Amino acid sequence: MREKKIAREILAYLRDHPRSGDTVEGVSKWWLMQQRINESVNAVQQVLSHLEKAGLIFERTMPDGRTLYFANTHPDTWEAVKNENDSEGGLIN
Repeated sequence: MREKKIAREILAYLRDHPRSGDTVEGVSKWWLMQQRINESVNAVQQVLSHLEKAGLIFERTMPDGRTLYFANTHPDTWEAVKNENDSEGGLIN
């Protein structure tokens, strides 16, 4: 099954960069790494969105358009996180 995942990552990279060419080492290092970074960024964005909706973090948009994320420093916020971590559930379903 790992080979199928790698094949999907390579094809996704080639879809986005149709004129790319590289060695096996280059594909491993650059193409697959880039796809994993893209997937990671998407997953992190989703988690940050959930954490913001839960009131655990807040965001601030900077003048250049980038968004920074900060902890909600209200003391009750972190008590809720501790209680959530102690239970079977999780913050993200």
